[in-house]
Amino acid sequence: MRKGVVLDLEWTQIDWANRLLHYTSKGKSKVHPLSDRVLELLQAIGPRPTGRLFAERTDIMLRRYWAKAVRAIELEGLRRHDLRVTFARRLASEGADLKTIASLLSHSTIVMASRYIPADLQVQRDALARLDRRHNPRSYAGPTNGTERDRELPGSIEVGVPWDCRR
Repeated sequence: MRKGVVLDLEWTQIDWANRLLHYTSKGKSKVHPLSDRVLELLQAIGPRPTGRLFAERTDIMLRRYWAKAVRAIELEGLRRHDLRVTFARRLASEGADLKTIASLLSHSTIVMASRYIPADLQVQRDALARLDRRHNPRSYAGPTNGTERDRELPGSIEVGVPWDCRR
Protein backbone atom coordinates (compact mmCIF):
# COMPACT_ATOMS: atom_id res chain seq x y z
CA MET A 1 0.00 0.00 0.00
CA ARG A 2 1.06 3.53 -0.58
CA LYS A 3 2.35 5.48 2.40
CA GLY A 4 -0.53 7.96 2.26
CA VAL A 5 -3.09 5.15 2.25
CA VAL A 6 -1.48 3.55 5.31
CA LEU A 7 -1.35 6.83 7.20
CA ASP A 8 -5.02 7.52 6.39
CA LEU A 9 -6.35 4.10 7.46
CA GLU A 10 -9.22 4.18 9.94
CA TRP A 11 -10.45 1.49 12.32
CA THR A 12 -13.84 1.49 10.60
CA GLN A 13 -12.19 0.24 7.39
CA ILE A 14 -11.37 -3.10 9.03
CA ASP A 15 -14.00 -5.78 8.64
CA TRP A 16 -13.02 -7.99 11.60
CA ALA A 17 -15.69 -10.63 10.97
CA ASN A 18 -14.60 -11.25 7.37
CA ARG A 19 -10.91 -10.42 7.95
CA LEU A 20 -10.85 -7.72 5.27
CA LEU A 21 -9.48 -4.22 4.88
CA HIS A 22 -11.50 -1.76 2.78
CA TYR A 23 -9.69 1.32 1.50
CA THR A 24 -9.36 3.71 -1.42
CA SER A 25 -6.22 4.18 -3.47
CA LYS A 26 -5.89 6.32 -6.58
CA GLY A 27 -9.64 6.93 -6.43
CA LYS A 28 -10.51 3.23 -6.57
CA SER A 29 -12.15 1.21 -3.81
CA LYS A 30 -10.09 -1.81 -2.83
CA VAL A 31 -10.51 -4.79 -0.53
CA HIS A 32 -7.67 -6.92 0.81
CA PRO A 33 -7.73 -9.99 3.02
CA LEU A 34 -5.89 -9.71 6.33
CA SER A 35 -3.55 -12.44 7.55
CA ASP A 36 -3.60 -13.88 11.06
CA ARG A 37 -0.39 -11.99 11.89
CA VAL A 38 -1.77 -8.65 10.70
CA LEU A 39 -4.93 -9.17 12.73
CA GLU A 40 -2.82 -9.98 15.81
CA LEU A 41 -0.80 -6.79 15.35
CA LEU A 42 -3.94 -4.70 14.86
CA GLN A 43 -5.48 -6.23 17.99
CA ALA A 44 -2.32 -5.30 19.91
CA ILE A 45 -2.58 -1.60 19.00
CA GLY A 46 -6.37 -1.31 19.13
CA PRO A 47 -9.04 -1.81 18.06
CA ARG A 48 -11.00 1.36 18.61
CA PRO A 49 -14.53 2.12 17.42
CA THR A 50 -13.39 5.12 15.34
CA GLY A 51 -10.37 7.17 14.42
CA ARG A 52 -7.16 6.52 12.55
CA LEU A 53 -5.01 3.44 13.03
CA PHE A 54 -2.02 5.73 13.42
CA ALA A 55 -2.94 8.79 15.48
CA GLU A 56 0.28 10.58 14.51
CA ARG A 57 0.00 10.57 10.78
CA THR A 58 2.99 12.49 9.54
CA ASP A 59 5.82 11.54 7.26
CA ILE A 60 8.31 12.48 9.99
CA MET A 61 6.61 10.10 12.43
CA LEU A 62 6.70 7.30 9.88
CA ARG A 63 10.39 7.88 9.14
CA ARG A 64 11.21 7.94 12.85
CA TYR A 65 9.40 4.65 13.53
CA TRP A 66 10.92 3.08 10.42
CA ALA A 67 14.45 4.05 11.45
CA LYS A 68 13.86 2.64 14.93
CA ALA A 69 12.57 -0.66 13.51
CA VAL A 70 15.47 -0.98 11.07
CA ARG A 71 17.97 -0.45 13.89
CA ALA A 72 16.17 -3.00 16.06
CA ILE A 73 16.41 -5.72 13.40
CA GLU A 74 19.93 -4.65 12.41
CA LEU A 75 19.21 -4.21 8.71
CA GLU A 76 20.55 -0.72 8.03
CA GLY A 77 19.63 0.45 4.56
CA LEU A 78 16.36 -1.48 4.45
CA ARG A 79 13.70 0.50 2.61
CA ARG A 80 9.94 0.15 3.00
CA HIS A 81 9.75 -0.87 -0.64
CA ASP A 82 12.09 -3.81 0.10
CA LEU A 83 9.30 -5.30 2.20
CA ARG A 84 6.98 -5.13 -0.78
CA VAL A 85 9.50 -6.96 -2.97
CA THR A 86 10.11 -9.56 -0.26
CA PHE A 87 6.36 -10.08 0.12
CA ALA A 88 5.94 -10.67 -3.63
CA ARG A 89 8.90 -13.06 -3.80
CA ARG A 90 7.71 -15.05 -0.80
CA LEU A 91 4.24 -15.35 -2.31
CA ALA A 92 5.82 -16.62 -5.53
CA SER A 93 8.02 -19.11 -3.67
CA GLU A 94 4.89 -20.45 -1.95
CA GLY A 95 3.28 -21.05 -5.34
CA ALA A 96 1.06 -17.98 -5.72
CA ASP A 97 0.34 -17.14 -9.35
CA LEU A 98 1.18 -13.72 -10.82
CA LYS A 99 -2.46 -12.62 -10.93
CA THR A 100 -2.83 -13.19 -7.18
CA ILE A 101 0.48 -11.46 -6.44
CA ALA A 102 -0.50 -8.49 -8.62
CA SER A 103 -3.83 -8.25 -6.83
CA LEU A 104 -2.25 -8.33 -3.36
CA LEU A 105 0.26 -5.66 -4.42
CA SER A 106 -2.58 -3.58 -5.93
CA HIS A 107 -0.98 -3.66 -9.35
CA SER A 108 -3.31 -3.24 -12.28
CA THR A 109 -1.36 -5.70 -14.45
CA ILE A 110 0.67 -8.84 -13.89
CA VAL A 111 3.51 -7.20 -15.81
CA MET A 112 4.13 -4.88 -12.87
CA ALA A 113 4.10 -7.78 -10.41
CA SER A 114 6.44 -9.83 -12.59
CA ARG A 115 9.13 -7.16 -12.14
CA TYR A 116 9.36 -8.15 -8.48
CA ILE A 117 9.94 -11.83 -9.19
CA PRO A 118 13.23 -12.87 -10.75
CA ALA A 119 13.31 -15.62 -13.32
CA ASP A 120 15.17 -18.04 -11.08
CA LEU A 121 16.96 -20.64 -13.18
CA GLN A 122 16.50 -23.40 -10.59
CA VAL A 123 12.78 -22.64 -10.33
CA GLN A 124 12.54 -22.89 -14.12
CA ARG A 125 14.41 -26.21 -14.10
CA ASP A 126 12.14 -27.56 -11.36
CA ALA A 127 9.05 -26.51 -13.30
CA LEU A 128 10.30 -28.25 -16.43
CA ALA A 129 11.12 -31.38 -14.44
CA ARG A 130 7.59 -31.43 -12.97
CA LEU A 131 6.15 -31.04 -16.45
CA ASP A 132 8.34 -33.87 -17.76
CA ARG A 133 7.29 -36.18 -14.93
CA ARG A 134 3.63 -35.40 -15.42
CA HIS A 135 3.46 -35.73 -19.20
CA ASN A 136 6.21 -38.24 -19.95
CA PRO A 137 6.19 -41.41 -17.91
CA ARG A 138 9.51 -42.36 -19.49
CA SER A 139 11.60 -39.38 -18.53
CA TYR A 140 14.40 -38.62 -20.93
CA ALA A 141 17.69 -39.87 -19.51
CA GLY A 142 19.86 -38.90 -22.48
CA PRO A 143 20.86 -40.71 -25.66
CA THR A 144 21.57 -44.41 -25.38
CA ASN A 145 23.99 -44.77 -28.28
CA GLY A 146 25.50 -41.31 -28.55
CA THR A 147 22.82 -39.70 -30.69
CA GLU A 148 19.82 -37.64 -29.77
CA ARG A 149 17.63 -39.43 -32.32
CA ASP A 150 17.50 -42.84 -30.64
CA ARG A 151 14.79 -42.06 -28.04
CA GLU A 152 11.37 -41.34 -29.45
CA LEU A 153 8.50 -40.13 -27.32
CA PRO A 154 4.85 -40.98 -27.94
CA GLY A 155 3.56 -39.41 -31.13
CA SER A 156 6.93 -39.62 -32.90
CA ILE A 157 8.24 -36.47 -31.26
CA GLU A 158 11.91 -37.07 -30.76
CA VAL A 159 13.74 -35.74 -27.73
CA GLY A 160 16.39 -33.16 -28.51
CA VAL A 161 15.35 -32.81 -32.14
CA PRO A 162 13.29 -29.87 -33.42
CA TRP A 163 9.86 -30.96 -34.64
CA ASP A 164 10.63 -30.09 -38.24
CA CYS A 165 13.83 -32.20 -38.31
CA ARG A 166 12.22 -35.58 -37.65
CA ARG A 167 13.41 -38.59 -39.68
